[in-house]
Amino acid sequence: MRAMTEPDLIHAAFRLTPEDDGVLAAHLSGEFSNGPISAPPEAGFPFGGLLAALCAGAMRQGLGIEAPLRSLTVQYLAAARYGQSLHFRPRMLRGG
Repeated sequence: MRAMTEPDLIHAAFRLTPEDDGVLAAHLSGEFSNGPISAPPEAGFPFGGLLAALCAGAMRQGLGIEAPLRSLTVQYLAAARYGQSLHFRPRMLRGG
């Protein structure tokens, strides 16, 4: 198996996999940890920007939105962990 290149890592980081009932799943890789380089990835957490980009991607993919994103506000209730899948359930609250 060949080593992953930076473009491979970035592509994998933003991959959303459809599951049942409109759920989109993402798996977090330790390459994007904000912990010290000398520590294992689990010593840190995924970058907030990565999580925000996954949220936006899930929204666009799950709702079929093609228009450019004009703004995004994200509030994190808890830290994501490596080795656990993230599940997104996008729904339209209002549109216009």
